[in-house]
Amino acid sequence: MNILLVDDIGTNRKLLRVVLEAAGHTAIEAADGVEALTVLERKSVDLVISDILMPRMDGYRLCWEVRRDERLRHLPFIVHSATYTSPSDASLALELGADSFLPKPVSARELLEAIDQAANSTRRQPTTALSETEVLREYSERLVTKLEEKNTEVASAAMALRESETLLRMIIDSQPECVKLLAADGSLLKTNPAGLRMLEADSFQEVENRSVYPIVAEEYRPAFRELNERVFAGGSGTLEFEIVGLKGGRRWLATYACPLRNASGQIFALLGITHDITARKRAEEAQVRLAAIVNSSDDAIIGKTLNGIITTWNPGAERMFGYCAEEIVGKSMLTLIPPDRVHEEKEILSRIGAAESVVHFETVRIRKDGSCVDISATISPINDSAGKIVGASQIARDITEQKRALEQLRNSHAQLRELTGRLHAAREEERGRISREIHDVLAQQLTRLKMDLSWIDKRLAQSVDETTRQALGEKVRSATELVDSSIGAVQHIATELRPVVLDALGLAAAVEWQVTQFQEHTGVQCQVDIDGEEPRLPHDHATGLFRILQETLTNVMRHAGATLVEVSLRMEPDILTLSVRDNGRGITAGELSNMHSIGLLGMRERALLFGGKVTIHGIPEKGTTVVVTMPLSAASQT
Repeated sequence: MNILLVDDIGTNRKLLRVVLEAAGHTAIEAADGVEALTVLERKSVDLVISDILMPRMDGYRLCWEVRRDERLRHLPFIVHSATYTSPSDASLALELGADSFLPKPVSARELLEAIDQAANSTRRQPTTALSETEVLREYSERLVTKLEEKNTEVASAAMALRESETLLRMIIDSQPECVKLLAADGSLLKTNPAGLRMLEADSFQEVENRSVYPIVAEEYRPAFRELNERVFAGGSGTLEFEIVGLKGGRRWLATYACPLRNASGQIFALLGITHDITARKRAEEAQVRLAAIVNSSDDAIIGKTLNGIITTWNPGAERMFGYCAEEIVGKSMLTLIPPDRVHEEKEILSRIGAAESVVHFETVRIRKDGSCVDISATISPINDSAGKIVGASQIARDITEQKRALEQLRNSHAQLRELTGRLHAAREEERGRISREIHDVLAQQLTRLKMDLSWIDKRLAQSVDETTRQALGEKVRSATELVDSSIGAVQHIATELRPVVLDALGLAAAVEWQVTQFQEHTGVQCQVDIDGEEPRLPHDHATGLFRILQETLTNVMRHAGATLVEVSLRMEPDILTLSVRDNGRGITAGELSNMHSIGLLGMRERALLFGGKVTIHGIPEKGTTVVVTMPLSAASQT
């Protein structure tokens, strides 16, 4: 069937069309009674479904007009209304000739059944013989009643709307977020108290119709302006930016902006919902700074759960242990712990769970390559926002070099104590030797000389014959020889205590003399190479270097079993190098580290006194090389 749908609301017509077309009918639409009569004159219609309350001509009048028209009065007519729903409304519709009255809403089944019944009905006339005047009067009374009801409904709705607006204003004013309206030029039209607080305004009048652009921090104004323009072009968006309040306070805001349209669909304002995110931004900035500190730290900074599972891993940890974050995060801390120290991690986690910190705990951990590293670790609990302990942070510092230096320091102290004791003993021994030599040699010789001189004195007091004179001459010669011998002994002792050639001719000549003396005394072949000009050294520096040469040659004589010794002295602009190399059995590593070797300790200590260094290297059965270096810059400053 061709069914005419008469309703001033398009949505209602569309819903009815869907139902009718699904049932195989054809729907024709009209917006009011006047348009419906026009359609009926031009198109073939099999049934009419009409609303009542419509502009220009309502459904009651349409039904009356259809029944008055000889050409149309046979059409089935159904009244379908949401406004006129009382029994008297239905009665009036039937009195005017309607076949059925359906109050809205109605189901599709009920609608289709009413259509079938109306199509099959034989009644097509009003149920009462009212005159047109009477019909119009009753219709007018009905219309006035409905208008009064509508006015009452509208007044109630207006009051409800005012109450709703008041409630909405209260809700908006109580919100911690800023709710604002902006004009296209960025001027402030409306805002709630939260917005005034963000702007640091004491009243709305202080900022009403004032542009917000100057309040936005300069670096964010272009982005804020672009968002405003986008919204007035029909878009929406979000932005995080910083503002400077009217009183100079700075704060971070996050805003969502969308267009606000009037009844005609035109955009008249920007609606913005803005949150104060200053605390979050500052926390993020602090987190960024902390992350920068963590990432730039040479220490290993590790986060872990209370079960010992690694959660964070900084570059310092990667350098210290060899694992990158992708390899180690999610694994147990036991990956880094030697098997014999697993109990340490259990004890640490137990203390962390009890809210204790572990400070400067020295231990050993394992690198990715299997090597061990000495560390000093500080482990502290990590709490969540509720104060609950959820994990631990560990800061580990590589103390391998520190421990090695400490061990070397301990060894040096021990060696120095040993050296001090041996030096005292050697000093006393040397004093004793010198004393014995003076006593045994010089004392005896001088005693003999005294006796001879006394004998000569006595004889000179007497008259002497030729024989006596010859005897006196013999005694004088003997005394002279004894004096010469005593002088030689004194010179030898003095040379042992301090070589005169060192003071008289300098270091280079003293080196050559000492090597020559060594060769004459031991029979070992010696070669001397002196390169460069005579260095200007302080007295104690030259003596120290000479004593090291003497000690080295003494060690060659006692221990090396060498047949050849090569000695070189090289002067460069900044450094003086003394080298002694032999072809003997070669010093061993054990002998080099022997704390009881007073000779080696003495050599090193002497070199340290003038900022120098002694390097000793031995090759089995190929000999030993001793190299002494002295910085001439240090020597010149002494």
